[in-house]
Amino acid sequence: MADADQAPAAQQHAEPELPDEIIEPQDPESDASSTSGTSVHTDTDTLRTSIRDYRRENGRTYHSLSDGTYILPNDALNVFSVDEDFQHHFWTLTWDGKLCMCPKNEGANRVLDVGTGTGIWAEEYADKHTEAVVVGVDLSPIQPEFVPPNCKFEVDDVEKEWTWQEPFDFIFARHMNACFESWERFLRRAYEHQRFSLLLLLFLLLTTNPPPSALEPGGFIELQDNAFPILCQDGTLKPDDPMARWSTLMMEGTELIGRPITVPARFRSLLSEAGFVDVVEHKRVWPTSPWPLNPELRELGVWGQACSLEGIEPGAMALFTRVLGWTREEVVVFMAGVRNDFKNVGIHGFWNV
Repeated sequence: MADADQAPAAQQHAEPELPDEIIEPQDPESDASSTSGTSVHTDTDTLRTSIRDYRRENGRTYHSLSDGTYILPNDALNVFSVDEDFQHHFWTLTWDGKLCMCPKNEGANRVLDVGTGTGIWAEEYADKHTEAVVVGVDLSPIQPEFVPPNCKFEVDDVEKEWTWQEPFDFIFARHMNACFESWERFLRRAYEHQRFSLLLLLFLLLTTNPPPSALEPGGFIELQDNAFPILCQDGTLKPDDPMARWSTLMMEGTELIGRPITVPARFRSLLSEAGFVDVVEHKRVWPTSPWPLNPELRELGVWGQACSLEGIEPGAMALFTRVLGWTREEVVVFMAGVRNDFKNVGIHGFWNV
């Protein structure tokens, strides 16, 4: 994850970077290993039914706006049961309960949540910061109807020209890996928007003489994502294991569609190239299951395993069938093996975050 501020105040494949310290696995014979195979489930009986006209493919639904460009489904089974509630908890657990790591964890005025999904992050931020206006934007109108009064949602494609006229002093993007054709263009637009907003505020300051507090010292952008490939320090994940093959195929497929899933490893340099300054990188790891001895990492492994068991098949279906030429049946069979690897605490895999 990287965050950066813009002056005057604002984060090809990179070689995977291993943590500085070896992550110690738990002893499978000890009492601490009782979480082996742990999975977390949530009740989906109360999910609201979508009546929107979405693209339907292989039993999933996809965004109709910018149809065919986005590989992750938006249907209720995927979005509501795991990709939002589970992953939101997973992310806040990763950052010790914080919604973000930059200084705008407190004190933002206008916030843009890019790829808001069901809007759970935007809602929680708005609820905790009633003084801020929070705008969540996504390709699909799958957000709830009843939200905090300072939170609103818009359906738009941020890969197209930005039309917001009012400035944002905090732009937040989480789990947008493989969503952008050009991260460079997205970050450049974010930078130019904030720069234009600051110039506009300066113009208003000079012409209308509002109080000094009307001019923000600078805007921040924060990117949160996990980086592919899945790594392993002790050889327990073999190249031919389904999990490793899935990781490789996800990289190959997203590279073919021009939306590489390896980009988070380059966030720091991309932000600097876009013009942002004071780039800060916060590093964590996500174990693929509750295999670590360290209790904090083991808890992350519980949630990482839960999200993966529910999310890997819907997340791969469009990519494997549209791009890699697999049949739906082949994907289903292959993913069963991948899920078995995620359940196996003897495989000590992890993502860099």
